Amino acid sequence: MLKFAFGVLALCFTWSNDALASEDAGIFFNQIKNTKNTFSLPDSKVLVSTVKNEQVVILDNQRYVVKGKLYDLWSKSEVNSKDDIDKNKDFFPFSQLKLNAAKLLDNKVKNADYAVFIDPLNNPNETYKKVKNKLLGQKKIQLIYTVDVKSLNDEKLKRFFGFSCLIDKLDFTLENPFPDNVIPHDSPCDDRIYNTTGISMLLNITPPLIIDLSKDKIINL
Repeated sequence: MLKFAFGVLALCFTWSNDALASEDAGIFFNQIKNTKNTFSLPDSKVLVSTVKNEQVVILDNQRYVVKGKLYDLWSKSEVNSKDDIDKNKDFFPFSQLKLNAAKLLDNKVKNADYAVFIDPLNNPNETYKKVKNKLLGQKKIQLIYTVDVKSLNDEKLKRFFGFSCLIDKLDFTLENPFPDNVIPHDSPCDDRIYNTTGISMLLNITPPLIIDLSKDKIINL
């Protein structure tokens, strides 16, 4: 489990530097990969890094950093009040992240109108029905299979590995395309599982999450 977590975090930082296109974000992620520039505060998940000779506080939600003022890396804007956070809370820069679908554990739908992060181990068939109803039967839905990393343990991780061996067999013409029982595996059949889980950890994603790809906007289920 610990080895998996370190592997995922390494992917997070490598991916982040390419994905976040702004100059500030690129410099920031380059700097925090250098452990000489980054340290943790005692008894805290908060990190402090030195970027351009300026100390930056990295919160446990890596979307927000404090550099003199709170800064939203996703909308590339300073946060001066709660109104600024509320204004952009449903913004999700999926298109800016330049995610290569071939690297994600998904249902291989191209040119999708919506992306949906879904946990295949937590009532996925019920969630899938709710998503289809919410989107009024929209057919072009990219399902991205991930798990709630906050509740991830060894047992669930092995089941997720087992699920990665079944994704090519799922039939979404069925009413219940997801299998009820997944046989645990000690390792995944598809390495894309690391990329997808890494993205979920970095972006603090809790499935299910629906994104309107035309607007980069979260739709509440």
